[in-house]
Amino acid sequence: MPYPQAVLVNGRIPAAMTLLAKVDADSARAARAIEQLARDQNPNVPVGRVRALEDLVSGSIADIRSTMLVFGSFAGAAILLAAVGIYGLMSYWVSQRTYEIGLRIAVGCTRQRILSMILGRGLRLTLYVVAAGTAGALALTRCLSALLYGVGETDVPTFAAVIALVLGVAVLATALPAWRATRIDPIKALRAE
Repeated sequence: MPYPQAVLVNGRIPAAMTLLAKVDADSARAARAIEQLARDQNPNVPVGRVRALEDLVSGSIADIRSTMLVFGSFAGAAILLAAVGIYGLMSYWVSQRTYEIGLRIAVGCTRQRILSMILGRGLRLTLYVVAAGTAGALALTRCLSALLYGVGETDVPTFAAVIALVLGVAVLATALPAWRATRIDPIKALRAE
């Protein structure tokens, strides 16, 4: 129905009208020109606040944006906790196996082999956790599908990026205990037991 025919019997408008205008000029100047044009047509027509489309869109997704910011903060905290946990676990494992590592070095095991043994142990542990986390994430994305914008529920590049991030954090968290293990003096390690 054309807007002029939508006027009620008492002369009131049934709903507010929204006007979208694409302008190439300064938006503030264009807003004043649109307001003036509306007043020139009918001085009794109330003109609401003129806003840029970007502001309207930004305001309409503010709740979703803040929710995603909270989720992002939790994800960052989870990555940090994972790194601290892997580091602590691998440090404890290396300290418990100091005698074994010292014995291996004493009988001729190379430092590269010690390094690869500890990194392999840390990555194996991480792969188990990543597999469980991926399964959980695939199950939970169906619940969060309303919050996803621009990606699907099972977006392969997103899952691959997160898995790569977790594996990278695990390598960094395992590298320091592994490097310390290669510096173990076999004489001191064997005497400690």
